[in-house]
Amino acid sequence: MDGSPLQEASIQFTSPKTGESAYANLDENGRYSITFPKADIGSAYEITITPPVVEEENAMALAEQAQNKSTMKIPAKYSDRTTSGLSARVEQAGTNEADFELKSK
Repeated sequence: MDGSPLQEASIQFTSPKTGESAYANLDENGRYSITFPKADIGSAYEITITPPVVEEENAMALAEQAQNKSTMKIPAKYSDRTTSGLSARVEQAGTNEADFELKSK
């Protein structure tokens, strides 16, 4: 975000062709890894960036911990694949890389 790695966020890839979707929470360096069992090779996936997804099994542990409020606000436009302006093409089976430049304003 604005030239720095985004933390405390989730990224979701959705195929507009099949509707298949997968997400991952970003790590402290803004990195992620998503696996698609049946990727649409050659297709562009639509991307959304949202607050991190809390897995149900971790929700109780998180509720018991003191919460630090995130100082990073993700602009609303990134939370909808039709307004985010973000996409990534899956060019080949195996590892593909996709980085995104996000602006807070």
